[in-house]
Amino acid sequence: MKRLLLPFLVVLLGGASAQNITNNAMRTIFKYADPAAVDKLTAALNKDNSTTAQIKRVTSWIDTNLVKKGAKVPKGAMEGNKTAMVKYVTGFLNSRASLVKLVNKLFDGVKTVISAAKATEMKKLLWKIDKETNNDLPITVQQFDEKVVSIIPKDKQSAVFAKLVSTKKDLLAKNPQDAKNIQWTFKKSTSSG
Repeated sequence: MKRLLLPFLVVLLGGASAQNITNNAMRTIFKYADPAAVDKLTAALNKDNSTTAQIKRVTSWIDTNLVKKGAKVPKGAMEGNKTAMVKYVTGFLNSRASLVKLVNKLFDGVKTVISAAKATEMKKLLWKIDKETNNDLPITVQQFDEKVVSIIPKDKQSAVFAKLVSTKKDLLAKNPQDAKNIQWTFKKSTSSG
């Protein structure tokens, strides 16, 4: 069962209106900015009603807050390049929006196989893990994969996983931009020196 679950999870995780962006996720992105300014930005982003509004807000914020006074950004590091950081954080915000759309469709699909209460329980588990892992998709996938099986009744697991896989396949085929967006990941190191 777990082998079927992993492909589904790659499109399952999300944020925006369902799960807020965490302060630590944004601190990971803006590691040379003032943490208090990043936290304030994160709170504002979580109140925005659209990805377009979030992108506009973060683009403006980057102009004056990208690197805190006295911080030393390594030569060639993306974190010191405003244009590169706008592109990077835009990718993150778009990925969160795409993931929300996909997770909602997937759990709606699952409701045809298991009770709405069980689907909601699965979704709550997902958001809990997403928050705990600071919106880090690969880690969230791993932890969700380990825990979700216990929620699904054994006699329904095959049907649930089959429904998730078919819904995922259909969604990705119809939404190529969303499929591309969800491939975004945190960069581990962006400096060249």
